[in-house]
Amino acid sequence: EGYRFIGMDHFAREDDDLAVALREGGLHRNFQGYTTRAGADICAFGMSAISQTPRSYRQNEKDLGQWRERLRRGELPLAKGVLLSGEDLLRREIIMTIMCSGVVLYSKFNDKYGITFTEKFSDALQKLEEPARDGLVCFHENGFTVTEQGRHLLRNLAMPFDAYLREGARRHAKTV
Repeated sequence: EGYRFIGMDHFAREDDDLAVALREGGLHRNFQGYTTRAGADICAFGMSAISQTPRSYRQNEKDLGQWRERLRRGELPLAKGVLLSGEDLLRREIIMTIMCSGVVLYSKFNDKYGITFTEKFSDALQKLEEPARDGLVCFHENGFTVTEQGRHLLRNLAMPFDAYLREGARRHAKTV
């Protein structure tokens, strides 16, 4: 029907800004999904809504009564917030690179963060070996690339770089 797969659950027509951004390497992601605008602050106002700035996330009260009461008292209805550490920013950039371009070049992260990618993330890279055998990821000397087939499982391929995921812990929706 003329739609192109962008990633995860996003589709767009070939002439749409998202499809153009995917082709030209300008695709980004924020808390709400794929976008053509990098680094835009998201200010959320409703119950359980999540706000995002370059270094933080905040979630509003989930309960309507508590949300209303906080507003009545003249307070922001925030339930929780997270300030991102340097490690969080590094891992978020890796995850977003996987989700948006599918091409991870080790030198980009080595230079920007003063790390040796293959050493720091040896455990995550090891977890990508099975997907590589299945044709979802292609390793090369300078990094790795998500294959066209692998783009349908982007979340799974990014998960090894998420320091907050633990076996048995359930913080997000299940994946395939």
